[in-house]
Amino acid sequence: MIARSNYLFVQEHLKYLGEVMQTAPASVDRYRFHLRHLLIWADKKPWLAAPEIRPTFPVYLKSLSGENGQRPLAAVTQEKVLKVSRRFFRWLRDIHCTSSVNGAINSACFSPRRPYFWMDKGTKFNRILLMG
Repeated sequence: MIARSNYLFVQEHLKYLGEVMQTAPASVDRYRFHLRHLLIWADKKPWLAAPEIRPTFPVYLKSLSGENGQRPLAAVTQEKVLKVSRRFFRWLRDIHCTSSVNGAINSACFSPRRPYFWMDKGTKFNRILLMG
């Protein structure tokens, strides 16, 4: 069963793509198809638990069968699903990691490759790349 909060975040993201980014309706429908795989993979776990979910999402995608269970998803499709999923997680981090969110969520929103320091400036959050 899919976590309702995850589903609502995906719906909010798709609405954002259509209304703010002015993405074509056909593209938004395609993104919905791609993000459906992400929702099914996460199951009942919240997005913050995504790093701990096994198998990892790319491994999960490789194990999926195509239509009618005959063939696996094409490599191009897997790549597109991963790209759309990364875009969703970037949006989720940028939109929903705010000062009102507890420290555990903020630490989960840090990129492992690029450490960010989150500084509250009134109601606006600024990212400052830490210099090494």
